[in-house]
Amino acid sequence: MRVLWLAGDFFDPPANGLFRYSKDVARAMQGAGARVDFIGRRRDDQAGAVDDWTLLESHTVPAARKLLGRWPVKVADVWGDDYGEAVRAAVAATSYDVVVIDHLRAAGALHLLPDDQPIIYLSHNDESVVKRDSADRLRYPKKALMRWDERKITKLENELLERALVITAIAEPDRQSFGARVADGTDRILTVEPPYRGPRVEARAIDVDTPRRVVILNNLGWSVKLHNTLEFIEQTKRLAEGGVEIIVAGGWSDSRRLRRRYPWVHFAGFVPDLNALLAETRIGLVYEPVGGGFKMKTLDYVFRRVPMVVLKGSIVGIPLQPGVHYVEAANAVTMVDACLRLVDDVDALNDMQNRTYEALDGRFTAEDIGPRLCAFVEERLARRSSA
Repeated sequence: MRVLWLAGDFFDPPANGLFRYSKDVARAMQGAGARVDFIGRRRDDQAGAVDDWTLLESHTVPAARKLLGRWPVKVADVWGDDYGEAVRAAVAATSYDVVVIDHLRAAGALHLLPDDQPIIYLSHNDESVVKRDSADRLRYPKKALMRWDERKITKLENELLERALVITAIAEPDRQSFGARVADGTDRILTVEPPYRGPRVEARAIDVDTPRRVVILNNLGWSVKLHNTLEFIEQTKRLAEGGVEIIVAGGWSDSRRLRRRYPWVHFAGFVPDLNALLAETRIGLVYEPVGGGFKMKTLDYVFRRVPMVVLKGSIVGIPLQPGVHYVEAANAVTMVDACLRLVDDVDALNDMQNRTYEALDGRFTAEDIGPRLCAFVEERLARRSSA
């Protein structure tokens, strides 16, 4: 199978969950025999040529132009004349069996592709739902701007859902949501769970010598993630006053400002050795009131045996039960209450991390993703050619 992969940015090494998922699915398809050419924007931390990639220079679009222009903001961050020229050149030079539009960010290419070009939409969220939920939490005038962007997202996403030969969903709720928006339901939609490629810690014991530490994993470079994190840590001073260390791990260019504003929180930035950090942590936190969907950080906690305290609704697409595999809380205040109650109960923490690991042991492996996705695509291609 010959594949053209349209990405937002170069995703290796993966610096966030979006890049991790893109890389994992791309490598899985290659492992199943697909020949893949990539187009994407160069990241600031990446230089030089890369095999199989057409790398375009990163670009900055003024905020006003993004808001008032044709494209949703996340598409405007990626799309430009140079990207369009690269797509035209690629499809003119090679007959691709399928073109992968990796995330809505790359959907500017949709109207450049020939009408008979089969497309895979590799979704990372139901973007319309995420944007609507984000707008619901804002006040005017920001709410009005977000609603305007939501309308553009919904229009483009609906066009992509109608046009795609195959749609992938990162979790079953997204599959059902997409299916409700197209005439043929879920027939073209395949759930592709993110594989977990990190360590699976066979045994761990939390004891009195384990630092009284809670950790938040989040990519603070994304405004929604930053907003979520700051909303939570506004409530965490009681944790620090109780002698609990609070670490936020995730890249952010202006962490000094955050340290001044929240001196009781340690903003660690990008952590190259996540294993060492989580091995010395009692509780992992998942607070995602906005920007839902599958959270890779959940698997980072589970397979490194870190007990979790979770905001209700923040875990999607993972077969875990609140009250059994993690502690669920209704809001940031009750999450802090739960942490204070649990942090010194090492027996409860160990029971929880053991149950959670056992529940997912053997799940979220990479072995079947490539063959299953390629077989699904080939079946759809065959059905299309015989129609």
